[in-house]
Amino acid sequence: MRSLTLAAAAAAAVLAGPALAADPPQVAPIVVPAPTTVASYVSGNVALWGAVAVPTLYRETSYGDVCESEDAFFDWNQDWCRPGFGFGGDARVHYGRGAIGFQLELLGEYMRSMALYGEDEEEFGDPPDPEVPGFHLAGAAHLILRNTSTPIGVFGGVTYTQHMAGDDRPLHAIAGVEIAHVGAANTVYLQAGGLFLIAGEDAIGRMYFGRAGFRHFFGDDTMIEAAFAGGYAPDADSDGTGDTAVWLQGALGFERGIGSGPLSVLAGYQADYYRVNADEVTSVVVHTFKIGVRMSFGGTLAEQNATGARTFTLPNLFAPITYTGDMN
Repeated sequence: MRSLTLAAAAAAAVLAGPALAADPPQVAPIVVPAPTTVASYVSGNVALWGAVAVPTLYRETSYGDVCESEDAFFDWNQDWCRPGFGFGGDARVHYGRGAIGFQLELLGEYMRSMALYGEDEEEFGDPPDPEVPGFHLAGAAHLILRNTSTPIGVFGGVTYTQHMAGDDRPLHAIAGVEIAHVGAANTVYLQAGGLFLIAGEDAIGRMYFGRAGFRHFFGDDTMIEAAFAGGYAPDADSDGTGDTAVWLQGALGFERGIGSGPLSVLAGYQADYYRVNADEVTSVVVHTFKIGVRMSFGGTLAEQNATGARTFTLPNLFAPITYTGDMN
């Protein structure tokens, strides 16, 4: 009886073997892993770029538009349409452990010789001093909850700016909320917040803004990004005159890693529209072209986007803050 039992068990094993071998292999989905060691908790990147900005100013007065779009691109003798040249950079470091991420960020831009007014003081106002550059420096912290593929966060910080038309240097507070959805190759993100004057004159008193963006990754180290932002300032001039302003921004970006090292090249285009509704309605459109390099640590572009220092970035508020002093 015992031999029959052993024979039956052996036969069952032989029959089961081919069936198990015939099952197709299971392929696990591609998922960017969460940090698991102390070394992987920290990631960051630093970038530096050069920029060329081409402004076009429209002032709705009895004199008509100050300059036409063709003047802005081809007639460099008109000071109010002169292109500007400058540079910018950003730096981020992200620390994450478990479901919580904390990120520090700096963003700065410096623009020189971008005049927005003509030489005729009676018609167009004082031209800015070419020796007075415009710059914008912002620093902020992000607190991020990352327990799902849809991280959410809050951010807050300060901005310090010099207007290109004078010596005004306002200090603003910036704060907001943010959310993203991170997929295998695509990421979408939303931000909303406000800008509030702390100190300074001839500056935006408060402005509310929103930003939406999309990133697509071709592998781990090649990325394209498109973003749209906009804001409304019910207090566009801190002097209490009741001026309002509208700001719109569209941006395109490309970044690609260089080999297997920490460097990547980046290029971008940004268009800003800013309109001040005062006694004289003034609007400006500025086209900005950027090219530069970035150095990263703590993961590829895709990994930093999913769990590190690229999920959320500060909106670039250089245009509305800096142009306010030039246009009021």
